[in-house]
Amino acid sequence: MCIIYRFIPPPTTHFRGSDWPAQGQAFSHGAQEIPDLAPHRPIPNEQQPSDHVPIVAQFRTRSNHHTMRLVAKEWFLSLAGKEAQVPLNQQQLKSAFKLYDHDGTGSISQPNFRKVIASLFGILPDRCETVCQSCFAAQSELTLGDFISLYLDSVKAAGLPGLEDLRDAFDLFDLDK
Repeated sequence: MCIIYRFIPPPTTHFRGSDWPAQGQAFSHGAQEIPDLAPHRPIPNEQQPSDHVPIVAQFRTRSNHHTMRLVAKEWFLSLAGKEAQVPLNQQQLKSAFKLYDHDGTGSISQPNFRKVIASLFGILPDRCETVCQSCFAAQSELTLGDFISLYLDSVKAAGLPGLEDLRDAFDLFDLDK
């Protein structure tokens, strides 16, 4: 979910019935920068007559399908040796598996796998052949168990995402070196 905040100053006009802006229209006073709320200039003051800072929040939600596509991309990128943006949990892995198993058979064939990869990325990525060979080396179809095992093996091999940054930060603050 993406949240966008804007400071909206209080309207100087009081709206009545039909004067109220229609849905999707903004107040005529527009948006301004967030006021200076320094300790030496507490609100209420002449610029901000109320002690409430009015905020307008805009929420954007993603559809389940869009989220499923993002998770399926993360799964592939993890297997391709790219650092994952977020680690995937059991629920997300099941969701990604459903996308790859678009015919609902409970398993993923190599041709279906390639079709889904092409639809996710627009073209077949460079590492697609390598990932296909590693996924389908021992069997002709992947089950959910195979799908999860492949992901877990790739995460173990890659290590914890951001671990090096965490170590650097720890070293920076470690006074007992």
